[in-house]
Amino acid sequence: TGQVKLWGASKLACPSLREDAVLVWMEEYVDRLETAYFRVGLLAEGETIHGPMTAILHFPHQTADGRCRDSACTRRVTNGVEVVASAVYSLPNATHRFSFAYSIRIRLLEPDDVGYDGIDRGFATCQLKSRHWRLLDSTTGRTDRVDGDGVIGMYPLLREGSHRVDMGNSSQHVEVEEEVPNGTFVYQSCTDDSATSFGGYLLFVPGSLKAPTGPAFQVDLEPFPLEPNPEFIF
Repeated sequence: TGQVKLWGASKLACPSLREDAVLVWMEEYVDRLETAYFRVGLLAEGETIHGPMTAILHFPHQTADGRCRDSACTRRVTNGVEVVASAVYSLPNATHRFSFAYSIRIRLLEPDDVGYDGIDRGFATCQLKSRHWRLLDSTTGRTDRVDGDGVIGMYPLLREGSHRVDMGNSSQHVEVEEEVPNGTFVYQSCTDDSATSFGGYLLFVPGSLKAPTGPAFQVDLEPFPLEPNPEFIF
């Protein structure tokens, strides 16, 4: 019939789709896997009983030379701290009201990375203190602000080639965790469709929260678009 029903959705998502819509969808999915638009990677911090939380990542990402694959992905380097961010559209349904899942990946660049400035950086480690998101609705000009310590109780400390995720209720009370041999901290969450772009900044301290070696500095998050109704929903 050409009607496609999404899992968890209460209504037919696209009743006017042509009869081979599912085949077209599958062909597009395979093409994105073969061209590495989708890739296997770390989904989130932590581990399961089967090992690290890896998955096929649908988020737009950067290529090996530091470029983002398309405009849905943004990259900014501040004081050697790289922030790569992107979002994918997700149809709200009976179990959740969010329209977008977004991914933010943070790391301290290494000497061979594009944008590395270790000579001028002045620190070997830095740690997240707080986040400051700015969600802009370009149709009304309204900007919603989200400010808070860390990200959902996590305070990543970055080092070239590794990081650790300290946990706590505030930036003044964190428990030091073990370092992991992976330089990228991965954070994902959801937001609704009240904004058209997502930006802001992160506040880091050089050294660590317990032993800072200088004043806090701002790491910018280049705004990325929140675009509803894409051609394909995965």
